[in-house]
Amino acid sequence: MELFISIVAILMSGVVACVVTYRLNTTKDHVFFMRQKAEQLFLATEKYDKDLGTNYIQYYQLLKGEISYNGFLDLNNDWLNKNKNMGACHEQMSMLTLIYFPSLEKHLENYTNARDAVNKIIADHKRAYKTGEDGEEFLQPFNEALGELIRQAETLKASIVTEARRFATTETFWPESLKWKNVISKLRPFIRSGTHRP
Repeated sequence: MELFISIVAILMSGVVACVVTYRLNTTKDHVFFMRQKAEQLFLATEKYDKDLGTNYIQYYQLLKGEISYNGFLDLNNDWLNKNKNMGACHEQMSMLTLIYFPSLEKHLENYTNARDAVNKIIADHKRAYKTGEDGEEFLQPFNEALGELIRQAETLKASIVTEARRFATTETFWPESLKWKNVISKLRPFIRSGTHRP
């Protein structure tokens, strides 16, 4: 009987070792993959936000009346031609968030809404400019909308960093199911039945 128990114990330890190794390797691959996606999301967000901010800076001269609309369009078109990948960055942000980090969707939505609010002021200014109105009245709303965009950008990036840090610790490699207390609790019925004597 003791020989049988010893053989069963050896077989069980081999099975447990295989399961733990498999789970650990699977978890490690998943952690590295998710960490890479989080880094890609952060870099795409950082680039898009910087490019967007640089583009919006050009509007200050226009809103203050320092340059004509035609002069602004020349500057802006030249800048947009040099930064054609802005749309691709935003698409990458959206794709990575929707597929891998759904918990960040609300932050991305808030950021996009803040950007759209800035764009609406720009569109309103363009309509007013065509009718000969003074553009300076749009300066204060533009400043406020831009400030909100900056706040939403900081919140979005901080949320991405928080999400990425979940995959940056060695603790991540050991899911709850592989922690010793859980392994022992799952093996306890087998240990009891093996050591039980009639």
